[in-house]
Amino acid sequence: MMIKAGEQILLGQHNGKAERIEPEELEVKLSWREGNLVFRGESLETAIREIERYTTVEFVILDEELKLIRVAGLFKAGDVEGLLTTLKENFNASYQRIGDEKVLLHSADHEITSYK
Repeated sequence: MMIKAGEQILLGQHNGKAERIEPEELEVKLSWREGNLVFRGESLETAIREIERYTTVEFVILDEELKLIRVAGLFKAGDVEGLLTTLKENFNASYQRIGDEKVLLHSADHEITSYK
């Protein structure tokens, strides 16, 4: 199958059908090439999964309501400290580091009593 400039193809459940992609959407999808991740209303859970692709840190979201928060903005790929600061200042989120490779995220209103 051939695709042209300004089209995308999704493999898997979509049977490889080419579809038109708007220039703004293409810019967002390719922002990682410049070290940026752009979110436009994705859930925090979805955004975190994308962010994890660019760092060795695993994020664990402990509160269901925190997972559903909508995130919009530009984040530097791999900038864990910047992300944590943004979550704390803008989304009432707290975090606890477990070594260098894991971060527990939770609502500032909830204490972490234990984690397995």
